[in-house]
Amino acid sequence: MADDEIMQKIMMALENCNVFIDESDDYGLELKDYFIDSIVFISFIVELENAFGIEIDMDMLNIENFKDLSTVHKLISCRL
Repeated sequence: MADDEIMQKIMMALENCNVFIDESDDYGLELKDYFIDSIVFISFIVELENAFGIEIDMDMLNIENFKDLSTVHKLISCRL
């Protein structure tokens, strides 16, 4: 899967959790500022799993693994 397609699906997963980020923002943008509570964070994880047909292991469910778009992109890319 191409990098831009992965990023597009990540952005869609965020939007499905009512987290809207301007695509022109830096990929280093702190996502934790947008996760207002743990429910939004877990919802994002579920959206990613569904969008990419993957399962994110429990040991990966650390906010640091989802700190910015670049980190999320790397995490997803490694599982495809």
